[in-house]
Amino acid sequence: MIGAVIFDMDGLLVDSERLYLHFLPEALKRFGLPFREEVADRTRGVTNEEGGPIVEEIYSDYPGTDGYAVLSTLQKIVDDYSFEHGVPAKDGAVELLNFLGGRQVPRALASSSGMDIIRNNLDHLHLTEAFNVLVSGRDPSIKNSKPAPDIFLAAAMQLGIDPQNTLVLEDSYAGVKAGAAGNFKTIMIPDLSPVTDEMRHLAYGIYPSLNDVTDLLEMTDMDI
Repeated sequence: MIGAVIFDMDGLLVDSERLYLHFLPEALKRFGLPFREEVADRTRGVTNEEGGPIVEEIYSDYPGTDGYAVLSTLQKIVDDYSFEHGVPAKDGAVELLNFLGGRQVPRALASSSGMDIIRNNLDHLHLTEAFNVLVSGRDPSIKNSKPAPDIFLAAAMQLGIDPQNTLVLEDSYAGVKAGAAGNFKTIMIPDLSPVTDEMRHLAYGIYPSLNDVTDLLEMTDMDI
């Protein structure tokens, strides 16, 4: 029986991953680097600190590349856009939150983004009060970023629910790995990352949208 649900934010709750992909060429250009989509694919769902070395590996033919600086610049561009314009909710997000709220199921948001971005996105969508707990991966108490399960374990602890009875909703490879590592029931809702055999093995289930998750929980009366 599911006693709580933990949501990722970027690419799962809000349609922000396309912003990162859209602005990536601009960020790379500022450092004299050509666009390589591999950057987006391999850094999706991880912090800038974790993603920096990945960028440097991808641009090993450009000695002196500062991967952390590249990703921090990209983050600043996206954050500035988000603060001004907001980011739309993903299909089915509001409906699922309303369903869970109606059942009084505890809900947490656990995101690698900073708390200012989390609150800004939720405020724009009028969803701040839809969550009982908000956890940022940039909080000093989160020692390891995804694919380590630290952020989800912190959210479950604040909710007071055992991971085995907690559903984690994710779109990224790093997030699904983190949920599985923490012994959560993890459902993948693919966004920009295609489903792989590894994801099929790790995830409890894979569904096209959050609407399908609502249907699943309603059909099973939360007993999955």
